[in-house]
Amino acid sequence: MVGSEQIGDILAHSRPRLIGTLYRHLGDFSLAEDVWQEAALKAFSQWSENGLPDHPDAWLLTVARHRAIDIFRRESRMVTLDESDEWKLPATESSDEAAIYRDDILRLMFICSHESLTAEQQVLLALNAIAGFPSQTLARAFMTSHAAMEKRLSRLKNAAFQSGAQWDAPFLDSRRQGAVKTMLYLMFNEGYGGVESEQAIKIRICEQAIDLIRLLNTLCPERPETQGLLALCLFSHSRRHARLDQNGCLVSLDKQDRSLWDGAMISEAHSLVQHALTQSQPGYYLLQACISGIHATAPSAELTDWKEILLLYDLMEVRYPSPVVSLNRSVALAHVAGPERALPLVTGLATKLKNYPYYYSTLGHLYQMNGDLNSAKNAFLSAREVAVNKKEINYLDMEINKIKNSVI
Repeated sequence: MVGSEQIGDILAHSRPRLIGTLYRHLGDFSLAEDVWQEAALKAFSQWSENGLPDHPDAWLLTVARHRAIDIFRRESRMVTLDESDEWKLPATESSDEAAIYRDDILRLMFICSHESLTAEQQVLLALNAIAGFPSQTLARAFMTSHAAMEKRLSRLKNAAFQSGAQWDAPFLDSRRQGAVKTMLYLMFNEGYGGVESEQAIKIRICEQAIDLIRLLNTLCPERPETQGLLALCLFSHSRRHARLDQNGCLVSLDKQDRSLWDGAMISEAHSLVQHALTQSQPGYYLLQACISGIHATAPSAELTDWKEILLLYDLMEVRYPSPVVSLNRSVALAHVAGPERALPLVTGLATKLKNYPYYYSTLGHLYQMNGDLNSAKNAFLSAREVAVNKKEINYLDMEINKIKNSVI
């Protein structure tokens, strides 16, 4: 007997590659999803009683293709699929089959990161079309009704796959890969801090993003920036069990119980960073991974190597200048040279970051470091006005109350 959890894991792992292959064969994404779903249901029914087939992917694809042929015949459509056509796993990484398999999945990733889609649309489409999150789960995650989410996904798929179907090779174009990495990082961040949902869904979104980044890293190996993105997400996700206290309230990085951090995940991320750094100069994601790695490997908050972090932010500010990078650099500067050095730099970013809640919370913490509790309280109040995540609002309320109680 095979347990449902094991079958579910196999199906989740197989879904991106088989959906991509079915889409290539059928040219109709909705049909690809439908026949995949029927194959998955049949797998749950048969595998639980008869055990796993020798080649689950081949079994699933065969069932899905036969179902597609049945649909074509029933609708008197031209049958373009050979009933004897069998799934062939790549013989080698450089084989023609391997290249097609790679492009099947990359095609889906490119469509989901199409430049015509907004950031939120990209994340929604990838969560549903590639990761397989059902519309009910996404409705809960994005705080809307199931019916509204169904309509939204339907419109989104129609638009995206009509434009995406016209895309040609090469799939290894650097601009396209950059768009894919951005989309996957957005997906990870949606689980990390975006969606207002139960923690279990947030963790699943993060894990699905990491799985897809792993897949991209496998399909396009020896790409330092992809390795850097994977390491960055692993470092962040390693702290998942320490982010909330027993009451479900956010715990800041410096106060987290480091014994709850995932040591194996940190080690894997550290190895990825070390390997990537031997291949080229660090890019945007690899630099961030280096910074996150310093936090993750520090034995305590007090022993964090802020000088090294400041040097890395100096490099980021030169190569990838942005107000957010400057804000983060100011935090490192405050720990190295004191908050009085950092505060003028942060207040100078007010206009550019006026709607960014982390700007005000960072300002509040710097004022606290400098002993100006009244200014700190006002900054946290400003952060509360623009924050949208309930857990972050609760965290800001706690900081405000701490200051009020300390003043009393």
